[in-house]
Amino acid sequence: MGIGFGTSGANASPKSTNIARLAALACFTTVAASSLATPANASYIIDIVQSGANVDVTGSGSIDTAALVDVGSADFAADIHASSAEVFVAQGSFIFWSTGESSNATFGPGGFFSASSSTGSIGGVEAGSLVILPEDYVSGTTISGSSVYDNTTLAALGLTAGTYVTTWGSGATADSATVQIGPASTPIPEPPSAALMLVPALALIAGCQSLRTKAVLF
Repeated sequence: MGIGFGTSGANASPKSTNIARLAALACFTTVAASSLATPANASYIIDIVQSGANVDVTGSGSIDTAALVDVGSADFAADIHASSAEVFVAQGSFIFWSTGESSNATFGPGGFFSASSSTGSIGGVEAGSLVILPEDYVSGTTISGSSVYDNTTLAALGLTAGTYVTTWGSGATADSATVQIGPASTPIPEPPSAALMLVPALALIAGCQSLRTKAVLF
């Protein structure tokens, strides 16, 4: 038995054809598995940006509450309190979830400011150790909301530009909430899109096609 070069055409032996088919099947199974792979956790991201004469706040994403502790509920309007590292994206009834960590975090020297208007689901962070989520929130579901502060600036609200991340949990329960004030200085990690996941899949497919036409045992 030797190694030769050929195709799966009329001159190929039955054994070489079977080997080529098995190799192709294994390869395409790998492609399917890699295409379906997704990150275990998502995160909640709040963007606070200057938009013309106003400051816009948007919050979206999901939170895994498995490693958080329910420490009480309240009802509140959208606000920013920089020196307390507090931002509530929208208005509504919510639950305080504690990360279990102590923190003296701030978003800058600013005091308390109420939003001019808001819409969507309440969400936010406070003091670097509390996560604010709707009262009826189900762990892992997506929420989004926004608020506007009319005729003001980031500086007038006492906000210091930067990326502020609250993390908790470990392993399967690890998650985070990120507050981005002003333009991001470094990209905030996000789950890969479906388009990006196609890149390794297409590379594997190309390799599979090559297996069907190159060296086989016969």
